[in-house]
Amino acid sequence: MVTLWRKIMRIVKQDLTFFPDLAQVIDGSVGYTTNTFLVNARSRGLSPNTIRDYSNEIKTLIIFLNQQGVLMIEELTPDIIR
Repeated sequence: MVTLWRKIMRIVKQDLTFFPDLAQVIDGSVGYTTNTFLVNARSRGLSPNTIRDYSNEIKTLIIFLNQQGVLMIEELTPDIIR
């Protein structure tokens, strides 16, 4: 799950280079950020199976983060993910 989260953040940060308005995504909700990642994955033409797998892992991640009380990206720390 940590690897997927790193992929999400890498993609979002890459997008900031081209779309400065996305800066608020990093400071936004976990759900919004992960949705942005999935939209990006679809727009890059990743296979439906890959997107489905990402989506399933993201759902698990969001459930876990909600249980930890993390709703915003800025609340996420390495200790929470470990």
